[in-house]
Amino acid sequence: MRTSGSSSVHPVDEKLPLGKVTALGLQHVLVMYAGAVAVPLIVGRALKLSPSEVALLISADLFCCGIATLIQSLGATQWFGIRLPVMMGVTFASVAPMVAIANANPGVNGAQLLFGSIIGAGFISILIAPMVSRMLRFFPPVVTGTIIAVIGISLMRVGINWIFGNPFGPTAPAIVDPAYAKWLADVTSPGSAIPPVPKGFAILPTVPNPKYADLTGFGVAALVLVSILLIVKYAKGFVANISVLLGIVIGGVVATAMGIMTYEKVGKAPWFDVVLPFHFGMPQFDPILILTMTLIMIVVMIESTGMFLALGEMTERKIDQKELAKGLRTDGLGTLIGAIFNTFPYTSFSQNVGLVAVTGIKSRYVCVAGGVILVVLGLLPKMAALIESLPTVVLGGAGLVMFGMVAATGIRILSGVDFKTNRHNPMIVAVSIGVGMIPLIAPNFKQWMPHGLHSLIESGILLASITAVLLNLFLNGAKHDEAAIIAAARQAEAH
Repeated sequence: MRTSGSSSVHPVDEKLPLGKVTALGLQHVLVMYAGAVAVPLIVGRALKLSPSEVALLISADLFCCGIATLIQSLGATQWFGIRLPVMMGVTFASVAPMVAIANANPGVNGAQLLFGSIIGAGFISILIAPMVSRMLRFFPPVVTGTIIAVIGISLMRVGINWIFGNPFGPTAPAIVDPAYAKWLADVTSPGSAIPPVPKGFAILPTVPNPKYADLTGFGVAALVLVSILLIVKYAKGFVANISVLLGIVIGGVVATAMGIMTYEKVGKAPWFDVVLPFHFGMPQFDPILILTMTLIMIVVMIESTGMFLALGEMTERKIDQKELAKGLRTDGLGTLIGAIFNTFPYTSFSQNVGLVAVTGIKSRYVCVAGGVILVVLGLLPKMAALIESLPTVVLGGAGLVMFGMVAATGIRILSGVDFKTNRHNPMIVAVSIGVGMIPLIAPNFKQWMPHGLHSLIESGILLASITAVLLNLFLNGAKHDEAAIIAAARQAEAH
């Protein structure tokens, strides 16, 4: 492409008219929006935060998505930004360990521990980015496909619980059977011959969640799922690309008509507010939790490396080791900024990489426009309150698709792996997925192990990642095949 002078402008650096670049930027935002807001909803509710605090996490997430996207696509100094059309969002890979931390430490204390571990992981990620860009040979498609499949399978539990509710936990009423409570009051009344109740004795709640698997909620979730499937089948182009978002909108409208969704919290939220750092207080730093999140970040950065190489090929811009390091440093910087502003680890969103291939628009300024739109959305608390007000059954119908597509992406990457002539690859996948399922199926497997190790081993994603890397190293050795990694990254449109 030529400018008015004799110099040529690479398609990546092409500056489009304001109207066009804004419309294309909004398209990128809509494609990633449902995935971007899912993580703060999951983690905020796992931390048992109030609705207003969960809404704050959503605002912070959108704001930091925008900041990280601007740094990655515009570039900042010689150290940060790959300067390609990249949209940044919270990675699903970090959800399982963050939920584990939240479940073990609910409330403000858990938030401080969580953000402290993410700050530590972000800082370490910036330092090790150049080294990670040289570790590709340890993460061939058989490893990355397995890890992404386990991420999707692990997250399916979240989507299913959104639909049916929890038979125990936050949505279950903590009610003691009244007959038991009356008996205890009678036998411990003054003058009773029964010895006093031992210190610490308590009757456990025995009434299950009466709204578990409520058919009304199940019907709304099914409607959302059917809507998404119909849009995917009959719509074309951009509308098909935002099918999940449209399904959530349809579910929200129906839930409102049924009286399930109300808007009091939206009415109370201000129109404009600035996200401030350290809303939950100063972070707490736990070495084991920092190590856990750092290991997750290494997996995330390896995945980003494949994305960057594939994007470089799509846009016809050669990505060398130095450019890769810049992109990966920005993953770390985005994560560091995110934790300071009360949000989570960041990576390049692959559905947006897929959108670059679909539209053929290679200009990074489209993603710059998308970043600006995300920053603006992050400053509008009413938008975050609206998302937080959505009933979980609406999100559950969409969650099945979102998280299932992550698993399908892993399977798609594995479909390109040689299982016929290499008898070791099936073993790597089989054992790694099996190990990854342990915390999902037997969550108390760690009860006799040292307590300090619990946060490190209660993430199935982390266990599967370590197992896949070590088994591949043991059975296949460490062979570098950049073409296979790029091909795998091209498959990853939904993670």
